[in-house]
Parts: sequence; C-alpha cells; structure tokens
Amino acid sequence: MRAALTAKMGAIWIQPAGANNPTYYLDCKDLGDLTEGEGTSTLLQCFDASGVGWETVGSTIAPPDSIAFDITGLMFESMDWLEEVECPFTIYILKRTCGRADNWSNYVRGFVVQNVSRSQKTYGGLVARDTDAASTLAVSLQAYPPVLKVQQLEYLAKTAVAGHTLAYNGVAFNTDRRCLGGGCGDELDPGERGMIVGDSAVGPAVAQAAQTINDGDTWTQVVCAAPLVAGTSAKAVVRFPYGRSGARYIIGGNDAGPQGNISYTDDNGATCSAVVTVGGAATSSGPGFGAAMFALDERHIWIVGATTGDIHFSADGGETWTEQEDGTIIGGVGYCIHFDSTGTYGMACGAADTIAVTADGGDSWTAATAVTGGGGDILCVQVLDSDRAWVGTDDGTLWYTRDWGVSWTQRTGWPGSGVGDVRGLAFYGDHVCFMAYDTAVPVGHINYTFDGGYTWERLAAVTNNGLNHIIAIDESHAWAVGEPDAGPLGVILEILPA
Repeated sequence: MRAALTAKMGAIWIQPAGANNPTYYLDCKDLGDLTEGEGTSTLLQCFDASGVGWETVGSTIAPPDSIAFDITGLMFESMDWLEEVECPFTIYILKRTCGRADNWSNYVRGFVVQNVSRSQKTYGGLVARDTDAASTLAVSLQAYPPVLKVQQLEYLAKTAVAGHTLAYNGVAFNTDRRCLGGGCGDELDPGERGMIVGDSAVGPAVAQAAQTINDGDTWTQVVCAAPLVAGTSAKAVVRFPYGRSGARYIIGGNDAGPQGNISYTDDNGATCSAVVTVGGAATSSGPGFGAAMFALDERHIWIVGATTGDIHFSADGGETWTEQEDGTIIGGVGYCIHFDSTGTYGMACGAADTIAVTADGGDSWTAATAVTGGGGDILCVQVLDSDRAWVGTDDGTLWYTRDWGVSWTQRTGWPGSGVGDVRGLAFYGDHVCFMAYDTAVPVGHINYTFDGGYTWERLAAVTNNGLNHIIAIDESHAWAVGEPDAGPLGVILEILPA
C-alpha cells in the first residue's frame, strides 16, 4: 500500500552561497505553500462570419511569475541564516519516510528552489504586556522558476540491438518538447527519440548505430548503408532540431587514414549523407570519444580531434567544417569539448592535463591552468557559464573552477573518488549532475548530485563492463552507454526514478 507523506516528514535546508557550496539544516520552521506558476494564456478571438458570435483563432502565452513562499520559525539568541543571507541562495525541501530530518541523504523526494531572495522579514511576538508567547521570524521569499523535483533514482539495463557486440561510445536524445497541433509535427516529449553509436570491427565493417522513437523502450539498427567509411568506428553522436519540425543527427569518427569524418541523417537513420571529411588526412580531426563533439544548434557545432586535439567548427549543420585551433594547445588526444548555453564560453580538454578555453565562441582559444599538475588525462568537461566549469580525469578525480580556469579546486569525498576514471559528466542546470565513472576493474557506476556537486550519492549498481558517455534529459532522467557486457552486447543504461 502506498504511504502518504505528511508535513512532519519534511525538512528545510538552505545553501547560502548557492550551488556547489555547503548546505545547512533549518530546524523549528514552518514552510508555507510552495506555489509554482506555469504561465497563463490569453485567447485570440474575432467575430465569426455571422457577426454575433466569436471564433477562437489562437492564443498568446505569458511566462510564469516568480515563485513566492514563506518560511516561519522560532527566534533564537543567534541570528538565523534567513536573516543573514544577502546574495541569492538555494532552498531545499526534502521529504523522508523515516530517520532523522537533519540527515541530507535521508530523502525519498525533494524540491530544489533556485535563485531565492528575501522580499520581506517579519518579527513577531517580540514583546507582550501580559502573555508569554514565542518570538518568531517570518521571511517572505521569491525565487526563479522552475522548481526542480528530485527523487530516488536507479538505472536499468536496456536491450541492445542484436549483433551489436562492440562498445557503444556515444548517445544523443531530444530534450525539447512539442505539443500536437499547429502543423509543426507530432507531439514530442523530452527523451522520446535518440540514437546510440559504437565501434566497428576491423576491415570492411561499418560503424554500428541504433535509434529509438519510443523513449528507449526498443532500439533498431540505423538502416542507412554506411554512415561512415568502411572500418571506421562511430565515436560520437549529437542531435539538434533541424528544419520546421525535424531533427538532425551527426555521427562522427575517424578512419584508418587517419581522417576525421562525419555523416548526418535527418530521418532517424533511414538515409545518411555522404561522408564529410574533417581536417587533413593525417590529423585525426574527427571525434574519438563520446564527449568530443558538441552541438548547441545547427549553427554551432564543434569537434575536438582524436589525435592532435585540433578544434573544428561547423555553422551549417555539419556540412562544412573550419579549423578554429590547430592543436597547438592540447597537442595530443582530445577527449571532450563543451560550451555554455550561449555558445560563447567553451572548453576543450585532452591528454596530459591540457585545457583550451574560449570566451568568443571559438574565434580564439588559449590555454587554461592545468588541473592536477600530474599530467593525467581529462576525459570530460561541463561548462556552466562564464566563470564555472567542471572536469573529470583518468585519475578518478573531479575538479571545478569558479574563475574560468585560472584556478581549480578538487571535489573529494564522493563515492569512488580517486579510483578509476571519471568518464562523463552531464549537468542539468546548476544543481543537478549525473556522473559516469569506471572503477579499476573496470565496472561503470553512476553518481548523482542535486546540490551543484557539493555532495554526491552512488546509485545502486547494474552489471556492466564500463561506461563511455552519459547525457541528461532532465533532473531525474539520463542515459549512459558503454562496453559490451557478458551477452556480449553493447551496454545501454537508463537512469530514472526508482
């Protein structure tokens, strides 16, 4: 039987400095209703042909208002965090079914309220003539929408395509939503359509690729005859909206030349373009890893090269490529590249602790400060904004910067820290991130944070032989792919609420 949650099972936490900073339990507090607006619509109407009635011909929508709520509690000798905090902060409401309220990891579901600020303080019960009443502090708060909803997560192994006995290296899914109507195509939910790509056997074999159009419930072989040239392994795939209601996938890899090459499909792999070469025949300018290609949209696509770390850019959906950096900075294997949501600030990382950064969309690149100083390889990177970014290494270490790579701080204490490889990071906003890492065996694991990386939890393991790439759909949904299991088939994992 389902157990209903009650107010007694709730706890309030505050993160005074925002994401990736310490959190503090707030005791003796009451939380007012948390109301999240979802925007309003206004009908567009005109007289019908009779002139006595109305015809509704559409509507306009308005964005949601800020989130408004109150926290009230007892007053103590020391000032409360809610009195002292000045800059925008984060509030967490965590619900539990048993255990202590002041245990951060003791939750069954929760709410993350972001960019919170105070709008009013009310001190109550300060003085009374003939009544000994409690002194209280009531704080009115406002915050940015949306509220993130977090839950206990697990990951499940999905059935791979028969015959795909080699590694899957990259995965891409849609994250956009489309409602039915208006002539813009079928209804589309985030995470409904995706593609995975993987290794090719030596010789004339072609790269393996599979696609889903039903939320990953089933996967089918991409049917275009040869997305890449014979003998080329598909190492990365990206997806972005293309045209009025369609989407384009770009599949990338390197042949034995080595020559970087990509192919694209606008019909879920029913047909693929001719192979487009990237870089010179001896530069391995194609992606060599799942995170080595990044697409913001059809006009902003980047690749960091598999061998020499050169960086190429496409502004036309992958049909042509120009060199932005010749590999001087990375000078070896390029593992990953990522940009912020504006396409202005980007990082490309590679072997021997090398990081190239840009603050102008890739028109110019410079070297950032080394992360570890030990020469380890940086396998994954996530850029949040003009100041903040995260990287993971093959030393099993996790680092972040708050000054755009001038200095780095190691985040330790997470399950698996210092062991194996941090293979992938996938942020959803500032607070939620999924981490894929392999232990020394290797066995792939998934870690998860919803406080911006300050604390991490490990999800219950699923048998696999190592992970290569991970992406986030939303705050409680992600996909990861990796090495063949005992099947043997390439591994596909879906992370979702338990």
